[in-house]
Amino acid sequence: MTTELKKKVSRVTLGTHRGRKLVVSFVPGDCVEIREKGRRTVETVSIAWLYDLYDQAIISRVAREKFLKKQARKNKLTR
Repeated sequence: MTTELKKKVSRVTLGTHRGRKLVVSFVPGDCVEIREKGRRTVETVSIAWLYDLYDQAIISRVAREKFLKKQARKNKLTR
């Protein structure tokens, strides 16, 4: 069950970017804010691009599944 976003939610990344951890915030109004930990400069992005990213992830997954299935059939025939 998911909850509608009504207040800003921030998390610190596990990895680093150029030696600093990133703080990622989901903001009501369908925006994502990213900044370096310890810095004040914030980059804001609309999440509209996530829809395209999601579509690309699905296309990539399906292509990989087709490739693996084809390889399995090919290996089965050569044995």
